[in-house]
Amino acid sequence: MSYRVPGETPFWIDLPNPARIEYPYEYFRGWIGMPNTELPLSASAAGSSLPVARVARPDLDGRPHIGFSFFIDLPEMVAKGWGIHSTIDLRLWQGSLEIGNGTFPVGELARSRCAELITERSHKVEFIYRNSRMPLKKLVGCRAPSALPANWAISPRVEDKTDGVSSHFYGSIIRDFLESLGVDAMVLDAGAGLRKLPVKNVVNMDIYDYPSTDILGIGQALPFEDNSFDAALSLAVLEHVNDPFLCAKELIRVVKPGGKLFVMVPFLQAEHGYPSHYFNATRFGMRELFRDGTELEEHFLERSNQPVFTANQILGLYSAGLPASTRAEFLQMKIGEFLSKPPDHYIDQKDPIVEELAEESRWLLASGTTAVFKVC
Repeated sequence: MSYRVPGETPFWIDLPNPARIEYPYEYFRGWIGMPNTELPLSASAAGSSLPVARVARPDLDGRPHIGFSFFIDLPEMVAKGWGIHSTIDLRLWQGSLEIGNGTFPVGELARSRCAELITERSHKVEFIYRNSRMPLKKLVGCRAPSALPANWAISPRVEDKTDGVSSHFYGSIIRDFLESLGVDAMVLDAGAGLRKLPVKNVVNMDIYDYPSTDILGIGQALPFEDNSFDAALSLAVLEHVNDPFLCAKELIRVVKPGGKLFVMVPFLQAEHGYPSHYFNATRFGMRELFRDGTELEEHFLERSNQPVFTANQILGLYSAGLPASTRAEFLQMKIGEFLSKPPDHYIDQKDPIVEELAEESRWLLASGTTAVFKVC
């Protein structure tokens, strides 16, 4: 959806797509092309102020712009007295200038789940405080209670978030796993990101205060007593922590004997944020992480981990890192033609598909890196 604002400046909202609020927790992502990118942004939904985050938009580099995202928390709005309506008015300002507005339909699922989610959120908060092993804090600008370390350097407020939004739905395999645990099982989702449609008995922990976040915390020091949960999820999270072995030990600690862990760790994936990317793991590395204190029951490739995703991501990122003219040439090459020559050939011949690849793309797709450290 796009708008025209004074000065013929285009304003785009990219997500959600289609332009409607389908889920109780939703986020919008967009960009504003404006010469003055320093003025503050603000947004509102049905008159209620919303936190706005400025996010990087590398797809728009080369033109003055502001990338942004903001979050809709329908259950919170309902709890504060907003009636459940079939539409909602959204407005966006840059400084005192209103630069965009629109009326968005609110889907039946989003409206029907609000009351239930208010009750479920209350029950989760009670569970969290009852099973906490440390004092929890209330941070300014955050709704969820916090167990973040005192020296935690990353702001948990969503308006301070500068990277992309981590938002995923549970696939059928994970939904089946949760159902197999029984309706009374309490489950920890450690590093949940934004869950647009939370599950009743799943406690969502993250380092950002998303609307769906139940507690702020880190995997290296889970804020729960031993044996608090019947199961735990760790879905594409352990590559983003600086000590995955400690995080694995903590997950085992908070799950009851006989409970289950559902863990997904990437192997051949390009470097990505949320907020940093440290370690990938082979299948043997996965088993090593959880070697002590668990017994392996299943090990498989989930749909999103199939090799075709690896090939698609790497080739897509490689082509995106080339200048337009060289990219066109690269995309015209057949796979057989590309593979007919060894990598050394392209390097030694200073081929444009090597020489003109953007520096950042070289790092994102590096086969390996080399470093020398001085021992102190």
